[in-house]
Amino acid sequence: FIIALFAIVLSFIIIEQFRPLLNQLLEKQIFITYGWKFITGFILVTSFIIFMPGFYILYYLNRISPVSILGKEKMPGASKFNFKKILIIVQFIIFIVLVVGAVGIIKQLHYAMYSDLGFNIDNKLIISVSEQAKSGKYQTIKDDLLKNPRIKNVSGAMWLPPSNNRMSFAQKNPKNEEEQITMEALFVDKDFIETFDLELTEGRSFKEFGSNADWKIIINQQAKTFLDIDNVVGTKIWGGEIVGVVNDCKFHSFHEKVPPLLIIVGNRMINEMVIHYDNQFSLSLIEDIENSILDISPEMQFNYKHLKDGFDNFYKEEQKQAVLISIFSLIAIFIASIGLLGLIIFTAKKQSKYIAIRKVNGASIGNILKLIAGDYIKLIIIALIIAIPIAYYVLNRWLQNFAYQTSIDLWIFGLAGVLALFITMLTISWYSYKAACKNPVESLRYE
Repeated sequence: FIIALFAIVLSFIIIEQFRPLLNQLLEKQIFITYGWKFITGFILVTSFIIFMPGFYILYYLNRISPVSILGKEKMPGASKFNFKKILIIVQFIIFIVLVVGAVGIIKQLHYAMYSDLGFNIDNKLIISVSEQAKSGKYQTIKDDLLKNPRIKNVSGAMWLPPSNNRMSFAQKNPKNEEEQITMEALFVDKDFIETFDLELTEGRSFKEFGSNADWKIIINQQAKTFLDIDNVVGTKIWGGEIVGVVNDCKFHSFHEKVPPLLIIVGNRMINEMVIHYDNQFSLSLIEDIENSILDISPEMQFNYKHLKDGFDNFYKEEQKQAVLISIFSLIAIFIASIGLLGLIIFTAKKQSKYIAIRKVNGASIGNILKLIAGDYIKLIIIALIIAIPIAYYVLNRWLQNFAYQTSIDLWIFGLAGVLALFITMLTISWYSYKAACKNPVESLRYE
């Protein structure tokens, strides 16, 4: 009861100390309301913590027969598969599942953030220019920016990746007039393909049409497959003409598949400008860009952001999940280590006479360590066997949220198993070594 009370007081101190850090990680404000619901829950949890061990002890004592206590004691080495061992297995199952989950999430995030997107996101700034496009100043601003030798290219679009924005439309299938197909449209300026280094596989780029590029259309491979037309270049669709085909690009999140996309030239529909600069970013470049834009459009509120930062922020929720699961994994390691250390101390004391007799009969320190540690390594192997299918199922279900998934490799489970074994050996090695080195006379003196 006293130990539980100390633990409860310390837990509240820890909660209040770490709550600001949790708020920062989750980007939310978490408050504890000390109302009747909290008090009721607190009493229930406290009662469970205090009385359950007591009930277990009473149950255990009632099962003990005085005859068995006064009779011949069983050999400690032949201990049953008891409740203590089950608790250790459960703790390590939780730990292994958390480790596999954390590694799997980090692997998927790395895959989503660093795999080939089908276009170049480096050295690009994004500036909102919707009002300038509507007023006809967009092209003037663009021409002025291109005079700067540090700027390689300038383009614009209705929205720029990464984005969940989209414009969808229904269109009669040119091959079958009775069939309606839904596609996605993105309005851009004529330099969009070159600015993003999109790979043109068929036809020509917008730039080759010069001032006659309006309502020229370039489609992606998904759209070509969707339309199912052999010679798609030259096909009329949605009031425009298809002039080229590009490889699929992941403009949206990895949570969804690349949609059939029509990239259409239309300067008046542009909301965001993208500036591709040379390899060196500096504040002087920003000042030059700002001066160029404000000279032409002084009423504009100048703000910029890096295109690459958008991809880093796009998977913020998943990043939070990875951080939280990593934290819970560390907590699970700590709890499992404490439980394991407590059990090894208990076992070493219980088996002190057994260890002493083995030492007297010539057992080495290595033999004693193997005797003590072997049993716990078996527990970890059992936990790993049980945890692998659970962890695989949980991670696989989480990956279903993504249209493009990383693989669940065997090394992830191997890493969790090796980590569990390492923590086990690290936890038990010191006290096991201490028990193995103990003088047999101290254990057998009063026998």
